[in-house]
Amino acid sequence: MDFIKTYLLEPLKYPLKKENFIKTFIGCILLFLSYIFQTFILIIVSGFFMIMDGFTQMMIWYFAVLLIAIPIYGYFGLVIKETIEEKSSMPKWGNLKEILLSGIKVNFLIIFLESICLLFFGFFVILYEVSFPIHPYM
Repeated sequence: MDFIKTYLLEPLKYPLKKENFIKTFIGCILLFLSYIFQTFILIIVSGFFMIMDGFTQMMIWYFAVLLIAIPIYGYFGLVIKETIEEKSSMPKWGNLKEILLSGIKVNFLIIFLESICLLFFGFFVILYEVSFPIHPYM
């Protein structure tokens, strides 16, 4: 029961505390708006740029989404940082400079970890292709 209380109930109570509720609500609204923005950008990029190749569409979509993701990931990063420092309240949305710097750091970390996964996956794809040059479905 201690495990459930520590890792399931307490993390749910933290953002719903009276002093943290408005900050959580603002974060939820921004996250929802980012999903709407991502969907809108994806529809525009897919519809208007049908002439372009898939990579160009993906890059336009990625950089458009990145503009919204930086402040959201930045706030998530500050929440994690303040949780590790054992502060009892969530960070304020007013310190935009710190939020943006944290968001850039988190996004670079995500890109770095994704790159490692892609290299690792690519290694096994190449290893498979070298080991079994004739595919059974051909």
